[in-house]
Amino acid sequence: TISLDVPRKTFTVTKQYRLQAADGTYPSSYTSDGTATVVYGGSYTYSQGVTGITVSEGITTIGNSGFEYCISATKIALPESITSIGTYAFAYCRNLTEVNIPSKAKLKRDSYGYSQFPRGDTTLNLTLSKDNPYHTYENGILYNKDKTELIMSVNKASGDIKVPDTVETITQYAFYKSDITSIYIPASVTQIEYEERDNYSSPTFRSCSQLTAINVSPANTVYSSIDGVLYDKAQTKLYECPKAKTGTVTIPSTCERIYSYAICGTQVSRMDIPLSVVEYDSYSIRDNDSATIYYAGSDAQWSRYNGYIGEHTEVICAIKSIADADVKIPQSIYAYTGSPITPIFFFMPSASMF
Repeated sequence: TISLDVPRKTFTVTKQYRLQAADGTYPSSYTSDGTATVVYGGSYTYSQGVTGITVSEGITTIGNSGFEYCISATKIALPESITSIGTYAFAYCRNLTEVNIPSKAKLKRDSYGYSQFPRGDTTLNLTLSKDNPYHTYENGILYNKDKTELIMSVNKASGDIKVPDTVETITQYAFYKSDITSIYIPASVTQIEYEERDNYSSPTFRSCSQLTAINVSPANTVYSSIDGVLYDKAQTKLYECPKAKTGTVTIPSTCERIYSYAICGTQVSRMDIPLSVVEYDSYSIRDNDSATIYYAGSDAQWSRYNGYIGEHTEVICAIKSIADADVKIPQSIYAYTGSPITPIFFFMPSASMF
């Protein structure tokens, strides 16, 4: 039998149940004689009046989305019997400040990486048992046990980050919404996850509003960087220009592809884009309101870009040198039809959404 007392603002979980009644109301108390040992996904989702959660010994699994959107919860205590913590288990618990990972617990992942904890919304004090065989937690960053996989910044990392030279994979959304100002990627890193997914740039650094530079070891065989901008080793693909980067970004003449959201909402004042860039889309270069873009191709070639570059962004085409900066296209969105150039207007998400 279990009981729940919402007015006390804390409750104890001993068996499976759902907080929300069938009629959509939240009862002040609830009892059940269920025998499950799993907190199923959605069991406590949107339990907005509860501030403290204690899971009793005997529960073995926190299912996917088990406590998702428990926005009032500040502390969650898990017992040693827990062996698995599902994706989005504590996601969007934006006031959560304390949670523990027991000695036998392993975090599950899906195609979007690891998403158990709120990201960038709270300063989270995570306690990991030293006897846990699956994970290591150091300086606010969670790794797998042998530190070959950087899982996520749990405690909203800030400042300059040097990735350990044991790390081979940096997972998707690992630094999402963090306050890091620069990051150094060693030679050991061979995968920054999902940079190829749906033509998107890697979401690893998405919404890092303080990030000025991504620096890669020259010995890295997969990635490289130029002035803090992330490329593949051959510099044919531009993956990420940091949000807080200022000054000039000169894309090398080897570059052929700019990924979606790769240059999105930055502080750069100038971008030089060579004619070699032939793969880009309407999200590749967006909302860079302080920038002037110098493009080596013609205005007709640029019109194929078909994207929203920024309200105050000026584009100057057909550039062989700065002295040739005399061909300008109007500030609007275009669709290339061959002849003539036809403007089209439609809604695009703002950079703040990312």
